[in-house]
Amino acid sequence: MLINRAEREGTPLRTSLRVLLPRRGQRWIQVDASARVDGDGEMVWHGYLSDVTDSLKASKALERQHRMLQAIQASQAMFIGVDDKRKAFEGLLASFLGVTDSAYGFVGEVLFDEQGQPFLRMQALTNIAWSEETRAMVAAGEVGGVEFHNLKTLFGHALRTGETVISNNPRQDARAGGLPPGHPAMESFLAIPIDLNGRLVAMVGLANRPDGFDSGVVEFLKPLLGTVRELVMASREHADRQRTREQLQATSALLVKKSAALQVTFDSISQGLTMVDAEGRVRYYNQRMLELLDLPESLLRDEPLHADLVKFQEARGDFGQDLALLPQGLVSYARSGMWPPPEKYVRRTRAGRMLEVVTRLLPEGGFVRTYTDVTSYFETQEELREERQRLQWVLEATRPGIWEIDLEKDILILNDRWLEMLGFAPGERQLTAQEIQEHLIHPEDVPRLQACREAHFAGETAYYECDLRMRHKNGHWLWINTHGRVHRRDEQGRPLYVSGTMLDIHDRVTAQEQVHLLNADLEQRVAERTAELERSMKDMEAISYSIAHDLRAPLRSVNGFAALIAEEEGSRLSPEARRMFERIAHSSRNMGQMITDMLELLRVVRVELDAVPVDMNALAHSVSEALAPSVPGALIGIKPLPQVMGDATMLRQVIANLMDNALKYARHRAQPEVVLGFDERQRAFYMRDNGMGFDMTRASKLFGLFQRMHANSEVPGTGVGLAIVARIIERHGGRIWAESSPDQGATFWWTLPRT
Repeated sequence: MLINRAEREGTPLRTSLRVLLPRRGQRWIQVDASARVDGDGEMVWHGYLSDVTDSLKASKALERQHRMLQAIQASQAMFIGVDDKRKAFEGLLASFLGVTDSAYGFVGEVLFDEQGQPFLRMQALTNIAWSEETRAMVAAGEVGGVEFHNLKTLFGHALRTGETVISNNPRQDARAGGLPPGHPAMESFLAIPIDLNGRLVAMVGLANRPDGFDSGVVEFLKPLLGTVRELVMASREHADRQRTREQLQATSALLVKKSAALQVTFDSISQGLTMVDAEGRVRYYNQRMLELLDLPESLLRDEPLHADLVKFQEARGDFGQDLALLPQGLVSYARSGMWPPPEKYVRRTRAGRMLEVVTRLLPEGGFVRTYTDVTSYFETQEELREERQRLQWVLEATRPGIWEIDLEKDILILNDRWLEMLGFAPGERQLTAQEIQEHLIHPEDVPRLQACREAHFAGETAYYECDLRMRHKNGHWLWINTHGRVHRRDEQGRPLYVSGTMLDIHDRVTAQEQVHLLNADLEQRVAERTAELERSMKDMEAISYSIAHDLRAPLRSVNGFAALIAEEEGSRLSPEARRMFERIAHSSRNMGQMITDMLELLRVVRVELDAVPVDMNALAHSVSEALAPSVPGALIGIKPLPQVMGDATMLRQVIANLMDNALKYARHRAQPEVVLGFDERQRAFYMRDNGMGFDMTRASKLFGLFQRMHANSEVPGTGVGLAIVARIIERHGGRIWAESSPDQGATFWWTLPRT
């Protein structure tokens, strides 16, 4: 047919034919021929044949190489020019499919889960949706969020081993895991993992190439694979920069907000505050400082020198005549201006206030100074000193013999007056409780003393008191009155520590005519002394509470000032100084939380119980609704709970502390679980979680104050929550215990009186 056409057209013939040679296989032959008419008028053809197989292959390879170069340039340009980086990956996938004539494929980023297992997150995926779910993903443009975690597949094998997978018969390949229903048929498959410094970062997968895949295809694709690696790393850097910009914007907005709030706080704190720079000028102050020092604001408005401010106060007489209102050690500093200034001192103002002045030097020069009105503290200390003096006078006036017994350690402590009553000199004898009972107490009086003491130990009386006879060193018997009380008991109620007094009543007993008057007078005096002692103890508890409570204000100030300096002066601080301010703020917050927890524990111990029927189901659901948002995704199960008798407010705190504790220790789980229920067999409530658990060898410390089972970096807290729970349950007459093992969760059990 070619010859006829050439003859008809009268043109030379040039074409290429594919032939199958017996020894060389399939080859491409180029035919070059022309026709002429010989002497007989016959058409004669002459020409030559050329094997052009190699030149055609080279030409085709050059063309494919050119197409690949164009694809690389286009992908890189698109990555730079578009915001949606997936467009560049989709262009790369199209190039992979084009240069290999594959039917479909993917370009994916290799990531690693918490267990270090690799998985694929698709950056580009051929639309071969095989189910409603995948079709919906493709339609919604969510391909970039599709992840594949199944490692029992051909590409999973490449992920696990880091080796290229070539499979030209996937159905019979042992590494394949099968295809999902509806997935297009797979006749051949190629998975090429891409690594950077020995760690996988991406993977290209191609399927259904007409001639199948071989190592030559992999070698040919290397330039495109390098582009994939570059685009994946560039995409990660782009995402990191985007996140950094968003964080910076959020931080800037938060800083503006906090600065405004800080200014309000600065002017509303209870302490006076001023900041003096390295040049000695007063740069900042608050209204409380003006109030405490009684200074006009106009004096500080123009940022005067601190030395001029001191001169103004001295001239006005703020420090008294000859600086008499200043502490003795501060006079030389005030007169000479020595440096550095004292870190802390207390001085009296003209108005009679007592001010605690604290100075903190700044690294770049200057200082921050706070003024705290501690007048009430000094008044309280004076009242306490007077109260102690009155107590001392009472003891000196009554001259009781005082004794203390540590029953745990079998230690007896006697004061000098006790020994003096029986004729012993101080330190003359080391007596034991058993020796006193066997040799110094009259045998007829021992049963009465034991009866009084055992009744008190059993909780039947608030204290015990007994008149008995004791042997004097000279041998005669003396009538004495002993009075005692248990101050500490163990969990079973057994007494651990007892103390009391011993009074010489011999004259009262022997003088019968005065016995009634003396007895009445003695009882009245003892009652008055006891009341005074109890009032003193209550006052001391109130003072201790007040001191602990008032620590919050300076702690908040320390935290606020440290944060203020770190924010306003942070650029001029060294990294070490910034870390120190951060540690100051962190420590002050921790101490503030510890004080709050201690006060809460004190409140729980002292508050009066209001025992009424309590619906534990309602309490549990209320607590669950309040705590669930703090741990999204947590499963909190509440089973039917019986009613109990108790204080509803305290019992709500029990459930809240235990549930919050369980959520904190299970927070690291992918699915935190907490279950609250009641076990009829044990007649006890339980709170079970799937958290990190703990070693039962440390269970004895579980409900102790400030006891932590894990490091603070793992689970935050002060170690007071469970102590509060234990105190509340003990006050309701119940008990609490726990069962656990490391990384297997924990179960807390507790009992309460049921209605």
